[in-house]
Amino acid sequence: MRIYHRVSKQHYYKKGSYEFEQFAVPIPKEFHSLVKPFVGQDLEIIVKQPLPAQEGLEIVLKPKKASNAS
Repeated sequence: MRIYHRVSKQHYYKKGSYEFEQFAVPIPKEFHSLVKPFVGQDLEIIVKQPLPAQEGLEIVLKPKKASNAS
């Protein structure tokens, strides 16, 4: 598995440009049934780096709490 990186540039009729990075982590097919309930929801992302740093990276996704603004 790999983390994919892409840099996108958007030009606005010679008036300027906007550049942004995107990172993507593909989800293996065996986990699709676990991920499907979260598709289309706003998610809270927590990234942790366990000690020692060479051991990897932990990414936790949780649904955001709905704010009941009246």
